[in-house]
Amino acid sequence: MKVSDFMAVFTIATINSNCTVECKISPLFEMMACLRSCYLNKGDNDEDLKTFYKKNYKTLSKFYGNFEYGAQLAECILGMKEDHTFPNFIKHLNNLEKEEFLYYLLGRYIEAFEIKNILENSNSPREEIKNRIEQLNGIINEEQLEFIESFNSYYNELIQLWTDFYENLFKRKELDLEDKWEQSNNSLDVDLLSNGFDKVVSKLLTGYEIPEQFPTRETKLIRFYPSLYVSPKFIVIWGLGELNIVYDASIYLSKEINNELIKQKLEEEKSLESLSEIGKSLSELGRLKILSLISSNSKIKSQEIANELNITTATVSRHLSLLKQNNLVIERKENGFNIYTINQTEFDNYFNNIKKYFFN
Repeated sequence: MKVSDFMAVFTIATINSNCTVECKISPLFEMMACLRSCYLNKGDNDEDLKTFYKKNYKTLSKFYGNFEYGAQLAECILGMKEDHTFPNFIKHLNNLEKEEFLYYLLGRYIEAFEIKNILENSNSPREEIKNRIEQLNGIINEEQLEFIESFNSYYNELIQLWTDFYENLFKRKELDLEDKWEQSNNSLDVDLLSNGFDKVVSKLLTGYEIPEQFPTRETKLIRFYPSLYVSPKFIVIWGLGELNIVYDASIYLSKEINNELIKQKLEEEKSLESLSEIGKSLSELGRLKILSLISSNSKIKSQEIANELNITTATVSRHLSLLKQNNLVIERKENGFNIYTINQTEFDNYFNNIKKYFFN
C-alpha cells in the first residue's frame, strides 16, 4: 500500500478524535539519521563524515550495514521522557535493563518480560527468541542474534560508537543545524494550518510505504521531527500510542525551489527505492515459488504452502512477511485461517514503473 493511496483515510478524525499533532526537534533522531547517512554515503560531500567513516568503517558496517537493524537502534529513543539531548539519551540507556534494550533492538515483537524469561530459563535463548519472532511473522537478522549472544561487548561497542560520533563530530553540527530545524518546523506548522494534515503528510511521504497495521485509532500523538540527513524508510517510527515522523527538512528550507519540482524529485527517488526493495524480494527462488503457488490458488494457507514446497512453516512465514512488507501479497482471515492472494495492483505498479524509468 502506497502512502498516496492510503492518505485518503489517514486523518486525525479517523485515527482518534483526541489525537494531538506536534512539530518537535530531536537532535537524537538527527544524529541517528546522520550516522546512517555516513555509512550509506561513505561520508561523501562532508570531510568530517568522511574522516569518521574511514576511521570507523567496520563498526559502522556492523551496526548500520543492515537497514532494519539501524532503524531499530533509533527506536531506543522511544519512551524517553526527557529532552532529546545526547546526555539524556545515555542516562536513559543506563536506566534500561538488558531485556528492555533488547525489546527495541529486536523490533518490539516480543515484550521485555518475555525476553527476560527466555534469557534466564532457556538453554538456547538465541534460537528460542528467533523462533518466537518468526512465529509472530516477524523478521530478525543475524546481527541481532549475535547481539543477544555477545550482549555486553556489542552494547559497549555501540555506546562507544555513539559517544565518539557525538563528541567528535555531531556536537559541532548540532549548533549549525538548530536554526534550520526551527525554520523547517515553522514552515511545516504554517503548511499544516493552511493545507491540512492529509495533504502535508502526503507531500512528505510520497512514495514511501506505511505498514498496514499503523496508524490505528489508538494513536494519541503524532510528532514531526525535521532532519537534513533522513534516508529512505528511516522516516516512520510508531509505538506507545505515538507516531513519530522524521521528515526531510530541506523541503521547507528553500523558497527558491519550486514545490512541484521538489515533489517530483521525491516521487522519483522513492519510486526507485520501492523498485529496489521489490526487486530484492523477487530475487529469491523460494519467494518466487511461493508467489507462483499463491497465484494459482487464491485461498492458499501458509501450511499448505509449506507442505507443497516441503519447507517449514517458519520459513514460509519469513518469506510471506517480506512479501507483505512490499505489498506483493494480501493476507486476510477466512474461517479462522490466514489466506493469501496476489496483489495484482502492486505488480502492475511495479511493471509500469520499470517501463517508466528504464524504457522511455
